[in-house]
Amino acid sequence: MELNNAYLSEIRKYFLEDLTEGNLQIINYSNFDQVCGDKGRSCLVYSLNDGNVIKIPRWIPKWEKKEIIQGVINEFENQLIALYKGMKTAEVFGIYYTHEINERIRSFGLAMKDLGRITLDNIENISEKKEAFKLWKLEREKLSKFGFRKWDDYKETNAIWVPEEGQTYLIDWGCNNYLGSDREKILNEIYEERRISV
Repeated sequence: MELNNAYLSEIRKYFLEDLTEGNLQIINYSNFDQVCGDKGRSCLVYSLNDGNVIKIPRWIPKWEKKEIIQGVINEFENQLIALYKGMKTAEVFGIYYTHEINERIRSFGLAMKDLGRITLDNIENISEKKEAFKLWKLEREKLSKFGFRKWDDYKETNAIWVPEEGQTYLIDWGCNNYLGSDREKILNEIYEERRISV
């Protein structure tokens, strides 16, 4: 999966136009593949069975409301910037139309790499838990250093432990925001690096 080419050079204009004109790519998913239980306050996560997941607003009947759309755009951009700055988080690919294959429900969602299901509160091995929390603390300390709002209320459920890598990843960039004045410049650099064309 590559960065969704609905995101072009003008950072703030693109999404509402693409959404209303039907230009976004479509991803099919199944309710049977929900992976996060009911932990998500405002979103649910589904496996795409290709090594990726899609995060969809919980209140699908209200998905066209501007504030919900804007929240997903902000999360996408924050996650792109976090990756650009070298933070440990899931690779993110973009915002897509979604289609639930059994109930035929349409919405939209944020597609990203699947890091697994082990949130910090679910680690059973004591030594792994100690290492995971140490790395979690280091990643959280990077937030203000790299220009993000300090995440004092960041929960253990918003971090994933990947034992095969011995690494903790921060997730849920909808709860944070990049505060740097160079936000648009960074986003344009990201899109240019990925060689997105019209």
